[in-house]
Amino acid sequence: MISIYGSGFAANATVQANGTFVPVTSQSGTNITVSVPSTFFAAAGSIQIVVSNPGTPVVQSNAATVSVVKPTLGFGISPNYATAGSPDTKITVSGNCFFADSVVMWNDTALATTYVNANQLTAVIPASFLTGLAQASIQVSTPETPAQVLPPTTIYDFPRAADQ
Repeated sequence: MISIYGSGFAANATVQANGTFVPVTSQSGTNITVSVPSTFFAAAGSIQIVVSNPGTPVVQSNAATVSVVKPTLGFGISPNYATAGSPDTKITVSGNCFFADSVVMWNDTALATTYVNANQLTAVIPASFLTGLAQASIQVSTPETPAQVLPPTTIYDFPRAADQ
């Protein structure tokens, strides 16, 4: 969603993003909210937004530019190991560009994740995942950057001393 603020918007004003009409979800004389498809945000660049009031002639606003920035995402985990047979284990994921809906993944399975801030998440690895010698791929799924593949980080599940 993009909200556009101004004045003199007609009740049936239309909006274009990069020359493509986009659906208006709500509007008033001073505010228009539009739904812009996620494909507009898939790569870094800019989106030109133009509002048009119908009539003869059609009256168009000046173009407003929305910048699309693709942050470089990376992260580390702590601890990066667990002992086989451990109870549920909390890990801290430190990095950048996390969002409230970011999710920590264990071998493509979502973990219960808590957003701390844009630089930190915590997640809980269930005890059922820590039953023996294993190596897991930890990733962060961030819906705001769906086109960006995040490199996995490894966590190790070591056997207990009594099991060796």
